[in-house]
Amino acid sequence: MEIGKFEPIKWDYQDISYGPDNSQVFDIKIPKDKKAAPGIVYIHGGAYLVGDKSEYLSFLTDFAKDNVVATINYRVIKENNFINIRDMILDINSALFKIAELSKENGVYIENFILVGHSAGGLITPGGSGDNHNLGGVVYAANTPFVFEKQAWVREAVEWMEGYLG
Repeated sequence: MEIGKFEPIKWDYQDISYGPDNSQVFDIKIPKDKKAAPGIVYIHGGAYLVGDKSEYLSFLTDFAKDNVVATINYRVIKENNFINIRDMILDINSALFKIAELSKENGVYIENFILVGHSAGGLITPGGSGDNHNLGGVVYAANTPFVFEKQAWVREAVEWMEGYLG
């Protein structure tokens, strides 16, 4: 393989719905020879206004063989909707449950989630797991200046971001 090039992930399932909105979908690859594996989930950026689950996936390629890997689309702010950051966080949480469910249906239990978000996706990533201890796991928010450790702190950060964005 040439430097700078990567093999695209061959998803087992694409555009799996986890909510009623057309944008609430994810792609997932589930390892065939494991009974348990970490779930590595990528959440795209886009200033809360744009973005797509297909962006910046090259880093997931290295992890796709032995782990559950997924990439999520979520509802974004548009001129004609009332979506806010809290809705985006709820979308991430709903997607994680559906990812765990689909993985389990395919014989693989997700041991921990490792959530990776780019830009705005990094800021909403911790909230996706912060309110639900049943999902467990490690959270890594890429490209953000914050470390989210406490559930209450995540809620305060979301409230601050909503106030800041109006």
